[in-house]
Amino acid sequence: KDLSSLSHYDLVTLKLRRGDLLIAGTDGLFDNIGDLELKSMALAHHKGRDRSAQAFADTLLQRAADAARAPAEFGPGGKLDDIAIVVAEVQTATPTFQGTILSNTDE
Repeated sequence: KDLSSLSHYDLVTLKLRRGDLLIAGTDGLFDNIGDLELKSMALAHHKGRDRSAQAFADTLLQRAADAARAPAEFGPGGKLDDIAIVVAEVQTATPTFQGTILSNTDE
């Protein structure tokens, strides 16, 4: 495949462990929830009763939507935009493919 048309992308390699959360989202999420607040929310979710990835995605969506509607002078946010969120939790570190595609998992 010719990937020359892809002008901007990030390639990140991380060691993952069971229970780690992966959060992907559009700027509608990250422009309305800062890094420190996102970290705090993830830690609170990890300690909470409903630890499903769906519950956390719903919480993030509601917080980002509320922040988007708030006047910017009251803190970060205030940017009305589409909000798309994907949350995944690492369950196992058993590779399902041959090769190194999942060699970045760590028990």
